[in-house]
Amino acid sequence: MCDLPCNYDPCSCMRTLPEKGRTFTTLLLHCWQRTTLSCKAASMLREFLLASKTLHTLNVSSCSLSQYNFAIVADGVHKSSSMRNFYASRLIGGNLTLDTEKIASIVGSLLMQNKLVELTMQQCEFVAQDMEVIAEYLVSPRCVLRKLNLAYNLISADGAMFLMGGIAKGGTLELLDISGNSIGSHGGEWVAKYFSSCYMLQHLYLNDNKIEAEVINLILLTLKKPCRMKRLQLYGNLFDARTAMIMRRLLDAKVVLQEEIDISYTYDEALQDYRIVPWR
Repeated sequence: MCDLPCNYDPCSCMRTLPEKGRTFTTLLLHCWQRTTLSCKAASMLREFLLASKTLHTLNVSSCSLSQYNFAIVADGVHKSSSMRNFYASRLIGGNLTLDTEKIASIVGSLLMQNKLVELTMQQCEFVAQDMEVIAEYLVSPRCVLRKLNLAYNLISADGAMFLMGGIAKGGTLELLDISGNSIGSHGGEWVAKYFSSCYMLQHLYLNDNKIEAEVINLILLTLKKPCRMKRLQLYGNLFDARTAMIMRRLLDAKVVLQEEIDISYTYDEALQDYRIVPWR
Protein backbone atom coordinates (compact mmCIF):
# COMPACT_ATOMS: atom_id res chain seq x y z
CA MET A 1 0.00 0.00 0.00
CA CYS A 2 1.17 3.55 -0.79
CA ASP A 3 -0.24 6.38 1.37
CA LEU A 4 0.48 9.85 0.00
CA PRO A 5 -0.14 12.85 2.32
CA CYS A 6 -0.91 15.63 -0.18
CA ASN A 7 -0.61 18.48 2.31
CA TYR A 8 0.94 21.02 0.01
CA ASP A 9 1.45 20.05 -3.61
CA PRO A 10 -0.43 16.99 -4.91
CA CYS A 11 1.69 17.00 -8.07
CA SER A 12 4.84 16.68 -5.95
CA CYS A 13 3.22 13.80 -4.12
CA MET A 14 2.41 12.12 -7.42
CA ARG A 15 6.05 12.48 -8.47
CA THR A 16 7.09 10.54 -5.36
CA LEU A 17 5.62 7.42 -6.92
CA PRO A 18 8.66 5.39 -7.96
CA GLU A 19 9.02 3.81 -11.35
CA LYS A 20 8.28 0.48 -9.74
CA GLY A 21 5.18 1.98 -8.13
CA ARG A 22 3.12 -0.01 -10.57
CA THR A 23 3.57 -2.92 -8.16
CA PHE A 24 1.40 -1.16 -5.54
CA THR A 25 -1.98 -2.73 -4.87
CA THR A 26 -3.54 0.13 -2.88
CA LEU A 27 -3.12 3.89 -3.31
CA LEU A 28 -4.49 6.41 -0.81
CA LEU A 29 -4.39 10.17 -1.23
CA HIS A 30 -5.03 12.23 1.92
CA CYS A 31 -5.32 16.01 1.49
CA TRP A 32 -5.59 16.90 5.15
CA GLN A 33 -5.46 20.65 4.52
CA ARG A 34 -8.13 20.57 1.81
CA THR A 35 -5.60 20.96 -0.97
CA THR A 36 -7.42 20.60 -4.26
CA LEU A 37 -6.35 17.69 -6.44
CA SER A 38 -5.71 19.85 -9.50
CA CYS A 39 -6.32 19.01 -13.13
CA LYS A 40 -2.59 18.37 -13.56
CA ALA A 41 -2.43 16.07 -10.53
CA ALA A 42 -5.59 14.25 -11.67
CA SER A 43 -4.05 13.74 -15.12
CA MET A 44 -0.84 12.38 -13.57
CA LEU A 45 -2.89 10.02 -11.43
CA ARG A 46 -4.78 8.87 -14.53
CA GLU A 47 -1.49 8.04 -16.29
CA PHE A 48 -0.33 6.09 -13.26
CA LEU A 49 -3.57 4.10 -13.24
CA LEU A 50 -3.11 3.23 -16.91
CA ALA A 51 0.49 2.12 -16.31
CA SER A 52 -0.12 0.00 -13.22
CA LYS A 53 -0.93 -3.66 -13.74
CA THR A 54 -1.46 -4.53 -10.07
CA LEU A 55 -3.25 -1.56 -8.46
CA HIS A 56 -6.70 -2.75 -7.36
CA THR A 57 -7.79 -0.10 -4.83
CA LEU A 58 -7.88 3.70 -5.15
CA ASN A 59 -9.10 6.04 -2.41
CA VAL A 60 -9.43 9.73 -3.32
CA SER A 61 -12.10 10.53 -0.72
CA SER A 62 -11.93 13.97 0.95
CA CYS A 63 -9.25 15.14 -1.47
CA SER A 64 -11.23 18.19 -2.63
CA LEU A 65 -11.64 16.41 -5.94
CA SER A 66 -13.78 18.58 -8.21
CA GLN A 67 -16.47 17.09 -10.42
CA TYR A 68 -14.36 17.98 -13.46
CA ASN A 69 -11.20 16.29 -12.22
CA PHE A 70 -13.29 13.34 -11.03
CA ALA A 71 -14.01 12.65 -14.71
CA ILE A 72 -10.27 12.48 -15.42
CA VAL A 73 -9.59 10.10 -12.53
CA ALA A 74 -12.66 8.00 -13.39
CA ASP A 75 -11.36 7.62 -16.95
CA GLY A 76 -8.16 6.15 -15.56
CA VAL A 77 -10.12 3.85 -13.26
CA HIS A 78 -12.32 2.38 -15.98
CA LYS A 79 -9.36 1.93 -18.36
CA SER A 80 -7.26 0.29 -15.66
CA SER A 81 -6.78 -3.43 -16.19
CA SER A 82 -6.58 -4.20 -12.47
CA MET A 83 -8.82 -1.72 -10.59
CA ARG A 84 -11.49 -3.34 -8.41
CA ASN A 85 -12.24 -0.94 -5.52
CA PHE A 86 -12.87 2.80 -5.92
CA TYR A 87 -13.58 5.28 -3.11
CA ALA A 88 -14.44 8.85 -4.11
CA SER A 89 -16.50 10.43 -1.34
CA ARG A 90 -17.00 14.17 -0.77
CA LEU A 91 -16.62 15.52 -4.29
CA ILE A 92 -16.83 19.30 -4.58
CA GLY A 93 -18.71 21.36 -7.14
CA GLY A 94 -16.99 23.71 -9.53
CA ASN A 95 -19.30 26.57 -8.54
CA LEU A 96 -21.93 26.14 -5.83
CA THR A 97 -23.42 22.70 -6.29
CA LEU A 98 -22.40 19.45 -7.93
CA ASP A 99 -23.82 18.55 -11.32
CA THR A 100 -24.85 15.13 -10.08
CA GLU A 101 -26.49 14.18 -13.37
CA LYS A 102 -23.10 14.34 -15.12
CA ILE A 103 -21.37 12.56 -12.25
CA ALA A 104 -23.98 9.79 -12.29
CA SER A 105 -23.50 9.43 -16.05
CA ILE A 106 -19.75 9.04 -15.51
CA VAL A 107 -20.37 6.51 -12.74
CA GLY A 108 -22.73 4.55 -14.99
CA SER A 109 -20.13 4.44 -17.75
CA LEU A 110 -17.47 3.50 -15.20
CA LEU A 111 -19.52 0.58 -13.94
CA MET A 112 -20.47 -0.68 -17.39
CA GLN A 113 -16.90 -0.62 -18.73
CA ASN A 114 -15.00 -1.84 -15.71
CA LYS A 115 -14.90 -4.76 -13.29
CA LEU A 116 -15.38 -2.79 -10.08
CA VAL A 117 -16.52 -4.92 -7.17
CA GLU A 118 -16.74 -2.04 -4.67
CA LEU A 119 -17.78 1.59 -5.12
CA THR A 120 -18.03 4.19 -2.34
CA MET A 121 -19.34 7.69 -3.04
CA GLN A 122 -20.63 9.24 0.16
CA GLN A 123 -21.66 12.92 0.43
CA CYS A 124 -21.72 13.57 -3.31
CA GLU A 125 -25.22 15.15 -3.39
CA PHE A 126 -26.71 12.37 -5.53
CA VAL A 127 -30.50 12.61 -5.95
CA ALA A 128 -33.14 10.02 -6.79
CA GLN A 129 -32.84 10.32 -10.58
CA ASP A 130 -29.10 9.66 -10.37
CA MET A 131 -29.86 6.19 -9.04
CA GLU A 132 -31.57 5.12 -12.27
CA VAL A 133 -28.31 4.65 -14.16
CA ILE A 134 -26.79 2.69 -11.26
CA ALA A 135 -29.92 0.53 -11.00
CA GLU A 136 -29.67 -0.23 -14.73
CA TYR A 137 -26.20 -1.62 -14.16
CA LEU A 138 -27.29 -3.66 -11.13
CA VAL A 139 -29.84 -5.42 -13.36
CA SER A 140 -27.29 -6.07 -16.11
CA PRO A 141 -25.99 -9.65 -16.45
CA ARG A 142 -22.52 -8.09 -16.69
CA CYS A 143 -22.78 -6.68 -13.17
CA VAL A 144 -19.90 -7.73 -10.91
CA LEU A 145 -20.41 -5.02 -8.27
CA ARG A 146 -20.67 -6.50 -4.76
CA LYS A 147 -20.47 -3.47 -2.44
CA LEU A 148 -22.18 -0.10 -2.98
CA ASN A 149 -21.84 2.67 -0.39
CA LEU A 150 -23.90 5.80 -1.12
CA ALA A 151 -24.42 7.00 2.44
CA TYR A 152 -25.36 10.61 3.17
CA ASN A 153 -26.51 11.65 -0.26
CA LEU A 154 -29.99 12.90 -1.20
CA ILE A 155 -31.54 9.92 -2.99
CA SER A 156 -34.84 10.01 -1.02
CA ALA A 157 -37.62 7.42 -1.41
CA ASP A 158 -37.49 7.12 -5.20
CA GLY A 159 -33.75 6.52 -5.09
CA ALA A 160 -34.32 3.66 -2.65
CA MET A 161 -36.95 2.27 -5.03
CA PHE A 162 -34.55 2.31 -8.00
CA LEU A 163 -31.71 0.69 -6.06
CA MET A 164 -33.72 -1.98 -4.25
CA GLY A 165 -35.57 -2.89 -7.44
CA GLY A 166 -32.28 -3.19 -9.31
CA ILE A 167 -30.73 -5.34 -6.59
CA ALA A 168 -33.77 -7.64 -6.51
CA LYS A 169 -33.71 -8.12 -10.28
CA GLY A 170 -29.94 -8.39 -10.57
CA GLY A 171 -29.28 -10.55 -7.56
CA THR A 172 -25.53 -9.96 -7.16
CA LEU A 173 -25.05 -7.08 -4.70
CA GLU A 174 -23.93 -8.14 -1.21
CA LEU A 175 -23.65 -4.78 0.58
CA LEU A 176 -25.71 -1.59 0.31
CA ASP A 177 -25.27 1.49 2.48
CA ILE A 178 -27.89 4.22 2.00
CA SER A 179 -27.74 5.68 5.49
CA GLY A 180 -28.59 9.36 5.87
CA ASN A 181 -30.43 9.68 2.56
CA SER A 182 -33.81 10.85 3.89
CA ILE A 183 -35.60 7.93 2.28
CA GLY A 184 -38.31 8.23 4.94
CA SER A 185 -41.16 5.81 5.47
CA HIS A 186 -42.03 5.66 1.77
CA GLY A 187 -38.47 4.63 0.96
CA GLY A 188 -38.57 2.17 3.83
CA GLU A 189 -41.66 0.59 2.28
CA TRP A 190 -39.71 0.01 -0.94
CA VAL A 191 -36.96 -1.62 1.11
CA ALA A 192 -39.50 -3.90 2.82
CA LYS A 193 -41.09 -4.78 -0.53
CA TYR A 194 -37.87 -5.84 -2.27
CA PHE A 195 -35.78 -6.98 0.69
CA SER A 196 -36.77 -10.65 0.61
CA SER A 197 -36.02 -10.81 -3.14
CA CYS A 198 -32.46 -9.50 -2.74
CA TYR A 199 -31.05 -12.98 -2.36
CA MET A 200 -27.35 -12.06 -2.17
CA LEU A 201 -27.73 -8.94 -0.01
CA GLN A 202 -26.02 -9.67 3.31
CA HIS A 203 -25.19 -6.18 4.62
CA LEU A 204 -27.79 -3.39 4.64
CA TYR A 205 -27.26 -0.01 6.30
CA LEU A 206 -30.31 2.24 6.75
CA ASN A 207 -29.26 4.48 9.65
CA ASP A 208 -30.59 8.03 10.04
CA ASN A 209 -33.33 7.87 7.42
CA LYS A 210 -36.40 9.08 9.38
CA ILE A 211 -38.26 5.81 8.78
CA GLU A 212 -41.39 5.48 10.94
CA ALA A 213 -41.71 2.61 13.41
CA GLU A 214 -44.46 0.78 11.53
CA VAL A 215 -42.24 0.59 8.42
CA ILE A 216 -39.20 -0.52 10.43
CA ASN A 217 -41.45 -3.29 11.76
CA LEU A 218 -42.29 -4.35 8.19
CA ILE A 219 -38.59 -4.56 7.35
CA LEU A 220 -37.87 -6.66 10.44
CA LEU A 221 -40.77 -9.00 9.69
CA THR A 222 -39.21 -9.89 6.32
CA LEU A 223 -36.39 -11.65 8.19
CA LYS A 224 -36.89 -15.40 8.15
CA LYS A 225 -34.88 -18.37 9.33
CA PRO A 226 -32.32 -19.22 8.04
CA CYS A 227 -31.41 -15.55 7.70
CA ARG A 228 -28.80 -14.56 5.12
CA MET A 229 -28.08 -11.20 6.78
CA LYS A 230 -24.64 -10.66 8.30
CA ARG A 231 -25.28 -7.03 9.22
CA LEU A 232 -28.44 -4.93 9.39
CA GLN A 233 -28.24 -1.37 10.74
CA LEU A 234 -31.40 0.56 11.59
CA TYR A 235 -30.53 2.91 14.45
CA GLY A 236 -31.39 6.56 13.85
CA ASN A 237 -34.92 5.77 12.70
CA LEU A 238 -38.13 5.56 14.76
CA PHE A 239 -39.21 2.61 16.90
CA ASP A 240 -42.15 1.66 19.10
CA ALA A 241 -43.05 -1.06 21.60
CA ARG A 242 -43.98 -3.42 18.76
CA THR A 243 -40.51 -2.98 17.27
CA ALA A 244 -39.07 -4.12 20.60
CA MET A 245 -41.37 -7.15 20.71
CA ILE A 246 -40.42 -8.13 17.16
CA MET A 247 -36.73 -7.78 18.04
CA ARG A 248 -37.26 -9.92 21.13
CA ARG A 249 -38.81 -12.72 19.05
CA LEU A 250 -36.13 -12.50 16.34
CA LEU A 251 -33.29 -12.65 18.84
CA ASP A 252 -34.84 -15.33 21.05
CA ALA A 253 -35.50 -17.52 18.01
CA LYS A 254 -31.98 -16.78 16.70
CA VAL A 255 -33.38 -15.61 13.38
CA VAL A 256 -30.72 -12.92 13.75
CA LEU A 257 -27.86 -12.79 16.23
CA GLN A 258 -27.25 -9.69 18.31
CA GLU A 259 -23.91 -9.01 16.62
CA GLU A 260 -25.69 -8.92 13.26
CA ILE A 261 -27.97 -5.96 14.07
CA ASP A 262 -27.35 -2.58 15.71
CA ILE A 263 -30.51 -2.43 17.85
CA SER A 264 -31.71 -4.50 20.79
CA TYR A 265 -34.53 -4.38 23.34
CA THR A 266 -34.90 -3.84 27.05
CA TYR A 267 -37.77 -3.79 29.52
CA ASP A 268 -38.48 -0.27 30.75
CA GLU A 269 -39.94 -0.25 34.28
CA ALA A 270 -41.19 3.32 33.88
CA LEU A 271 -43.06 2.47 30.69
CA GLN A 272 -44.02 -1.01 31.85
CA ASP A 273 -43.18 -2.17 28.36
CA TYR A 274 -40.30 -3.14 26.08
CA ARG A 275 -38.41 -0.50 24.12
CA ILE A 276 -35.57 -0.37 21.59
CA VAL A 277 -32.01 0.48 22.64
CA PRO A 278 -28.90 0.89 20.46
CA TRP A 279 -26.44 -1.98 20.23
CA ARG A 280 -23.04 -0.95 18.91
